[in-house]
Amino acid sequence: FLLLAALCFYNPCKAQLQITHVDSLAYPIDSLVKKLAGYGVSVSNIKSNLKATNRALGAFHSQSATFPISTGLVMSTGYADTVAGSNSFAILSTPIPQTDTVAGLPDGRHMLKTILDFTGTVSASKYPTDVATIRFDLVPIGDSVKFKFIFSSDEYPNFVCSNFNDVFGFFIKGPGIAGDSMFTGTPYEGYRNMAIIPGTNLPVSINTVNSGIPGSSGGASSCIFTPQGISQFVRNDSVNHPLYSTLKMNGLTKVLDAKSPVFPCETYTLLLSISDVTDRIYDSNVFLEQGSLVSGNYCDFRPASANGLNDTVTTCHPGKLMFK
Repeated sequence: FLLLAALCFYNPCKAQLQITHVDSLAYPIDSLVKKLAGYGVSVSNIKSNLKATNRALGAFHSQSATFPISTGLVMSTGYADTVAGSNSFAILSTPIPQTDTVAGLPDGRHMLKTILDFTGTVSASKYPTDVATIRFDLVPIGDSVKFKFIFSSDEYPNFVCSNFNDVFGFFIKGPGIAGDSMFTGTPYEGYRNMAIIPGTNLPVSINTVNSGIPGSSGGASSCIFTPQGISQFVRNDSVNHPLYSTLKMNGLTKVLDAKSPVFPCETYTLLLSISDVTDRIYDSNVFLEQGSLVSGNYCDFRPASANGLNDTVTTCHPGKLMFK
């Protein structure tokens, strides 16, 4: 009987999304961020505006076939470890301690405010509130760098096209990076936002990735509807949706790639930031896939009959060249 009972409970447990916040000794912030790095990328000089006890960062693991990323780091505008579970409960609102969002590493707050001003969805009275920011240096061995992420929010669908437009960005700066024009003339000149909708130059946000229908608290004039943005949206506000029993957010994006060209072996700064806007309720989150921060390798094939050698191949230390 006990064996039969265990088997009956096995599948529901296996399907759960599990999140552990970083105040656990097993998951310090540095360790979580370094696990993002995969092939061809080294990470160093990790900083954050958050204290280890505020629960805005967490390690997640999922064995659910419906959640498309199995493991990684989650950043939240509230308590990251409360995001997993059935969406049948009330709206999730767990504000980060205000002192953590203001004191230390204010770059994320200012850069997100620039995005809000640039997209025209807010007035001067609207501003980022619960801000979670991580900044680190990386060295790629290839000529590009990318990583995978999902953005989710409980602001869907009511606050689509409203001024309550939770926002985030993945900003990169370094040799060869053409910074976004919105940062020209600011202390953040030279940074470029990697978190854009594929096929566009629009930042991923509530007002750009959605069902294409304004919410009850917004108007169409505050939105930029595109086929690309609509195609990347996944609803999660009904029991009929596949992630309803796994994730408490009312909507999310499909798995997206944040990517940028780079110069091999140079040092780049990457700043990741997410924030509530104006109010401190209706949490939003970004899930970053473990090991997906990668840089491409070099491979070239020449037949034995080819004459001459027209390439010089270099790599960062430690490197490997293989000849056959």
